[in-house]
Amino acid sequence: MLHIIPTLEIMKTVTDKNIVGTAAQSRRQAFEKANDLKSMSNANLIIEGVIYDRIAPRLKEEHKKTFESFYTIDNTGKNTPDYNIISTINFIAKREAKVDCVIILTENVSRHAVAGHKRIVAINPIDFIAKMVKFNKLYESYLDYLKANPQAKIYKSQTLDGLIEEIFFVEELV
Repeated sequence: MLHIIPTLEIMKTVTDKNIVGTAAQSRRQAFEKANDLKSMSNANLIIEGVIYDRIAPRLKEEHKKTFESFYTIDNTGKNTPDYNIISTINFIAKREAKVDCVIILTENVSRHAVAGHKRIVAINPIDFIAKMVKFNKLYESYLDYLKANPQAKIYKSQTLDGLIEEIFFVEELV
């Protein structure tokens, strides 16, 4: 399973159409692609609880219900002394990385770089979009191959999760 954790700047841009510019477009497109990944694979989007509380007033009631049912709202950091969004997101990422892979979608990659973790990648929206384009091309070519060769063996690197892992995590190690 894959967990994607968007940071505050991503979520503020997604929920506030008054934020404009190239960076804003990239953030919205990256979040959209993260949703696509959730829809087509075994991925989960985790919204940190205080971030959700900050963006919730911008949402209509029906959007709040959709948010709360479609995304995981993680309230780990709420009511914690010395609360810090960055350290809470890093804590959530480390916790989830014990079992699964985690992508932190952020403009500030250095804030969320978790040294020594092979299962956590902090990535900016532009790089995320580029990797998603590569993922989509590889997956389409794989589906074409399977159509042409229905008896072909399926290897882990050819599954959705395998392709995601290869593109976002294995390439990072090279």
